[in-house]
Amino acid sequence: MPTESFSYNGKKIEIEMTDDGQGNWQWAYKINGEHYTDSQDRPYRSYETTLKQAKLAAERHVEAIGGIALDEG
Repeated sequence: MPTESFSYNGKKIEIEMTDDGQGNWQWAYKINGEHYTDSQDRPYRSYETTLKQAKLAAERHVEAIGGIALDEG
């Protein structure tokens, strides 16, 4: 299962991409190791499109929860 990690507004986001074996992709992400969220959308046929949708959803989530401190310790 491919994983993409990046930071947004000081929060660490980890996206897990899942392929169903038929070329359909789903996503799930965690923010700072918490706030697990998975895709409730239909699967996408493109890895790139799925990753883009996951990043947008995660960034919106970070903006909605705002004040979480990044704990790297």
